[in-house]
Amino acid sequence: TAAAASAVKPGDGKISVLTWETYHEDPWIAQAEKDLGLKITVTRAGSVDELFAKAQSGEGADLFLVDSGSLTRYKDAGLIAPVDESLLPNIKNANPGLPYDKFNRIDGKLWAVPYNWGVQPLLFDKTKVPEADTQTWASLWDPKYKGEVMIPDDAYITLPMVALAKGFDPFNWTDKEYGEAKDALTQLRGQVKSLTTSFNAQEQMMSSGEAVIGYGQAYGFVEKYKNLGMSFPKEGVPFWMDNYFFSKKAATDADVYKFVNYTLTPEWQCRFANETFQNGIMPPDVAKTCFKPEVWAGGGGNLVQALTPELMKRLVLFLPVENFDKRLQLWNAFKTGT
Repeated sequence: TAAAASAVKPGDGKISVLTWETYHEDPWIAQAEKDLGLKITVTRAGSVDELFAKAQSGEGADLFLVDSGSLTRYKDAGLIAPVDESLLPNIKNANPGLPYDKFNRIDGKLWAVPYNWGVQPLLFDKTKVPEADTQTWASLWDPKYKGEVMIPDDAYITLPMVALAKGFDPFNWTDKEYGEAKDALTQLRGQVKSLTTSFNAQEQMMSSGEAVIGYGQAYGFVEKYKNLGMSFPKEGVPFWMDNYFFSKKAATDADVYKFVNYTLTPEWQCRFANETFQNGIMPPDVAKTCFKPEVWAGGGGNLVQALTPELMKRLVLFLPVENFDKRLQLWNAFKTGT
């Protein structure tokens, strides 16, 4: 690493970050600028596709906050470079249960630095859904829940769950499996109350009783309502890990490493969890000491505690799919009932 470290240059005091809502809030950035003596520009993307388009455009950024499943997409597009781990001592703070090494390392080099992670669990009303029904995705197709099922309006997020429920590979479909997915969606259509387009809509639908069971895009709200619960079905649970991807310029910029290392401290990570109910990447022994009681009990905390080897066996990381445009056509046909 000495040779790699010598390739890193002092920065010009300015860095830019392309990120998501709640990930790098303005007051935290203001504090970081003061502590690190940097000028930090933050741009927030609204979708996976928007983020990739911005990364490709001239406006670019030093750092992109992207899920591990998109690593090859960014790497193959020539947008990012591997990271010099010797300049990130705080990466040691990452939860040892997180398999970031498995997914973020290519040919021995680390290409992405973990920042946050989460799952897409089954959500349910404990007063209306028996325990047995909380252990399988098949419950979403059960006629007794007709008109009371909630799923997000997102092909990227939802179609892998449909594949897991039906027992085939979530990310590489044959023509036969496209047919099976289409049949499954046709059957699901009558079950669904309406498709949700935001975290708030999911909370509203579950807390009001409009839906009694659903596929969770968000789950931080579950702890607020005594009647709601979440579970990790036996067929497998889609999960995501968001990371810092370094642009080629950033991978040799000392200021960028300074900032990323700063955001891997327990102080930054615990504030991130406490203010947004995200998980962050702290291990349980650290999280327990600094997460607010309500965050430890719900939000990020219950997942940080649940990240056991047993749960890890069920988690299925989002990965690139065989043909996203074709899946989008299938999804749009499902939405329009054609």
